Amino acid sequence: MKKPTFLLTFILAFSLLSAPGFCLTGTEIARLKQAGVSESTIGLMVREKTTETGAFTVEEVLALKEAGLGEEAIQKLIKAGSFLQNRGVIVYGEDLKPLSLSTTKDIIELKKAGLGDEIIKAVITFCGSEAEEEEREKAWEMLKNTGIIIDFRRRTDK
Repeated sequence: MKKPTFLLTFILAFSLLSAPGFCLTGTEIARLKQAGVSESTIGLMVREKTTETGAFTVEEVLALKEAGLGEEAIQKLIKAGSFLQNRGVIVYGEDLKPLSLSTTKDIIELKKAGLGDEIIKAVITFCGSEAEEEEREKAWEMLKNTGIIIDFRRRTDK
């Protein structure tokens, strides 16, 4: 009885170690390249996926690119992917429509609402956990000067 258990454990361990994991496939890299995603962004995605910290799928990055988001903004999103876990409510526009920043679709909605890459990068910097305090303050000033208010209070009226 010990031999089959050992053999099964060995086979399972070997199959897990030899699995490709979360790396991008050649097909996915080709799709990104054809869509005009830069090599540095693809490299960043590979690094993030390899360490299992990538917050975006290939489809989401392609959707961001298609929506007109620039390379720098996409790279900043990938680097700060963890900001999605600490999401708050972003209030924008004159009629103060709240937008919960929790998905790639929400970021695309910001772009469609007319916000530029610099503003979106400022939102990411301010909401992200990886930014230096000085960077966050600059981002906050930029957002405040454009009339964008980020409210981290939890909504209870859902």
